[in-house]
Amino acid sequence: MKSVEKFKEDKYAARFASAPWLNPLNIIIVGLGGIGSHTARILATQGHTLHLFDDDKYEEANMGPQLMHPNWLGDHKARAQKEMLEEATGNKDIHFFNERYEKDSPVANVMIAAVDNMPTRKLMLEKWFENVKRPEHKNSIKLFIDGGMEAEFCVVRAIRTHGHYKQWMDDYKEVISEATQCSFKSTSHLGFMIGGLIVSILNNHIANKLDPDGIALRTVPYRTHFSAITMKTTLS
Repeated sequence: MKSVEKFKEDKYAARFASAPWLNPLNIIIVGLGGIGSHTARILATQGHTLHLFDDDKYEEANMGPQLMHPNWLGDHKARAQKEMLEEATGNKDIHFFNERYEKDSPVANVMIAAVDNMPTRKLMLEKWFENVKRPEHKNSIKLFIDGGMEAEFCVVRAIRTHGHYKQWMDDYKEVISEATQCSFKSTSHLGFMIGGLIVSILNNHIANKLDPDGIALRTVPYRTHFSAITMKTTLS
């Protein structure tokens, strides 16, 4: 992939030339707000093939918390992100869908949920889990990552096993709760941070799966919780 080769040839990035995470994958990202847009930016730089889903258009309230240009106001988030990422990274393997993720939407072995919608999260996870159980994906790199934020707290969950799948289903109940004000909920710096956490978890998972000795040396927690108030990170 052109963007990966260009990255490897850069003298400042030469030390990463053999990094296992420079292993292009098909990745679906649903939700391109404060979390998904920053996650997509990093993954595009690493040369992955991205499939971006979001049915929203940019509004003035999105400026600041989300990775966007003022000229994009009124544009579909997915299409605008594709154009920006191609220009910024040289990665031409980026596909966009100006629509919600539905039952008939495509599925991949690596999927990232960056949405504020419990039914969509649940649908994505169920489709992913059924897909990775298929025999032809036995030795593939498989990971479902769910990133969420509220005010100054963020949680990232990484589902790799049937046990993780069951735990996610127990953790997430479709409970109607009082909505947090958007301006407080979409804290810009935590959007950056969650995107970095998501990519770090994915990179660690790839490195573990591709280790020639089959040794999982890197940490891939099921749950990563960070509080910007206490600056404390908890892994479980």
